[in-house]
Amino acid sequence: MNPSAISYHKTTCYDRNRMKGHPLDWSNQPRVFKAYDSIETIPLPKVDKLPETDLWHLYLSKTPKRLENRLDLKQLSQILSISYGLTSKRSYSGQDLFYRSVPSAGALYPAEIYFFAFNIENLQPGLYHYGIKNRLLTPLRKGDDSAIMSAVTNSLETQSLPAVFIISGIFFRSSWKYRDRGYRYILLDAGHLIENLALALKATDLPCAIDYDFDDEHMGRLIGFDDQKEVSLASVHVGGRSSITQKKLTKSAPLSPAIIEASSVSPVETVYEDIIDIHRSGTNIPKQFVKDPDISSKLGLNPLKWIPISQNKAPDKKLTYSETVLRRRSRRNF
Repeated sequence: MNPSAISYHKTTCYDRNRMKGHPLDWSNQPRVFKAYDSIETIPLPKVDKLPETDLWHLYLSKTPKRLENRLDLKQLSQILSISYGLTSKRSYSGQDLFYRSVPSAGALYPAEIYFFAFNIENLQPGLYHYGIKNRLLTPLRKGDDSAIMSAVTNSLETQSLPAVFIISGIFFRSSWKYRDRGYRYILLDAGHLIENLALALKATDLPCAIDYDFDDEHMGRLIGFDDQKEVSLASVHVGGRSSITQKKLTKSAPLSPAIIEASSVSPVETVYEDIIDIHRSGTNIPKQFVKDPDISSKLGLNPLKWIPISQNKAPDKKLTYSETVLRRRSRRNF
C-alpha cells in the first residue's frame, strides 16, 4: 500500500517525545554542485543586464498568453542567472560558501535544473544540464529525437515550444541533515525555484505553464537519473502548456553509467525508504481519487466565520525584481 501525504507528515513530524538528536558526518557532507566528467560543456554568455521590472508590478501584471518573442541563448543565460544563480560568496572555516538567488533549507540546495531545447537561437536542440557554479551547459542528449518529443510534448508543435525546464531533487543533499524528513525540504526548495523561474520568464515577457503530472520513470531514464538518488519534480513549459499525461511515451535509449553516477553527491549515501515510498506514491496521479478530509476537520476545528484578506498596498520603497533577488540573504536569530 502506498503511503499517503498525511501518513508521511505524521511519521516525520516534530514530536518532542520521540525526537532524538543526531550528529552530522561532516566528512561525508554532500556536494552542492553537480558536474559531469568527460563531457564537453558550453559556456553561457555573460549577463550584461538584468530585468528592470518593478517587483510589485511583476507580481500584479498578467502573464503573456502567447509567445511573441523567440528565446535566444543570451536570454536563456539571463533567465538561468536570476532564477538559480550565484549572488555572493563568503569564506568559512577555509571553505567558500556561495549564496544563490533562491533560499534553501540548511543551504543544502537539493534542486537541479535541466532543460530540453527545441527552438533556442544559437543553441542546438537537445537535453542540457545547467551547471550553476561555472555557468556551463552540459549536453546530455543531442538532437530532436522522438523520445525527447514524446516525453515533453503532446499537442504543441516544437516550433512553438522553445524549451521545457525540468526541476529535479537530489535526496541525500537534504536527508544528510534532515534524514527521513528530507523530502519535505526538497519539495520546499523546489517550490522556491519553480516560482523564481516562473518570475524570471515573466520578467522576460515569456509565458510558461507548470506541470507536476508526468511519467517520472520515463523522465528519469531520459535525463539519466539514479532513481534511488535523484528524481524529477516539475516541468516548466516555456510558451504554454503541453499535457503529457495521456500520451504513449517512446522508450529512450539509456545514458552512460558515468552520467547516471553523477546523481551521487557523497562517498556514502543512506537511502531512506520513507522518502522513496512517498515520492513513488505520487508518481501516477489518478483522475479519480478520494479526497482527504479538510484539515480543519482533522484538527477538530470549526471556524466561526471566514474573513477575506485585503489586497496589500504597494510598498513606498520599490525594488526591481533583480535587486530583490540579488539582495536575498538568510539571517538566523536564535
